[in-house]
Amino acid sequence: DYKWLDEQNFALKTKGTEYYAGARAAFDITSKIRLSAEVESLLSTNYKAKAGIVSPWLEASVSRYTYKPSFVQQLYVGTHDAWVNYFDNTEATQLQALAHLRKKWFTLSAGGTISSIDNYVFFRYDALRAKQKVLPEQSAVNQFVSSPEFRFRLLFWKKLSLSGRGVYSLVDNKATSAIQVPELFAHGQLAFQDVWVHGNFDFQVGLEAHWQSAYLANGYDVPTQQFYRQDFFMNNEFPLLDIFFNWKMKRGRIFFKYNNIVQAITKTGYLPTPFYPGQVNILDFGFDWMFFD
Repeated sequence: DYKWLDEQNFALKTKGTEYYAGARAAFDITSKIRLSAEVESLLSTNYKAKAGIVSPWLEASVSRYTYKPSFVQQLYVGTHDAWVNYFDNTEATQLQALAHLRKKWFTLSAGGTISSIDNYVFFRYDALRAKQKVLPEQSAVNQFVSSPEFRFRLLFWKKLSLSGRGVYSLVDNKATSAIQVPELFAHGQLAFQDVWVHGNFDFQVGLEAHWQSAYLANGYDVPTQQFYRQDFFMNNEFPLLDIFFNWKMKRGRIFFKYNNIVQAITKTGYLPTPFYPGQVNILDFGFDWMFFD
């Protein structure tokens, strides 16, 4: 509740009770093929429905959502900003599919995701505004994103593995879209895993790499603690390379990870969002111990 505002002045409710109902079901056609469905509803208004299939050769699902914009998007009063909005519910449909080719020493997967969103609510930066630069708004056009992807995993000598994933994202009406994502994304891992000392020394060591193309990443507004769409700062592409070591012995586990080797070599970091530096080169380590079997 707001102490300095009269709640009677708003059509938007600031308190109340919500009632939900839902159900889930699954059917195993064979020991390797499963069909599933689920539905959840905020009674008389919004809902979430999803149906899917999982098999060794194909994973696919279709989802449909309707949901209310968040409370902070509709009503906010602070020292720097204030707004009252009466947005329509957001509607979204998503299709996902991934086909697999599995062999003894390799796995290849190809597919993608298609997302269509109506009445999408987001924050936008507008330098022409006199005072409040970052405000929420509701898109009047459909937001459509398609992301084909490819995955692979190779296994050598049952101990050395190489895996990777590549995604190419296509955004409709990119110049005016409310959604900003990198066009290209790639992730890979090279790992060696083995068990020594009569099964008591289980370890894994390897390299993990991440890369994405340059794009207009969302900015961050400190007063409201919200991310917003901006079109003035281009986040450059930057590769991330980590080295890791995991060791398990009986009931104990120890791990080490050195983050961002590239920055240690080039002395140059990256910005995941404008003007905010990302993970620097640093060593993470930890352990846990189970005191019972």
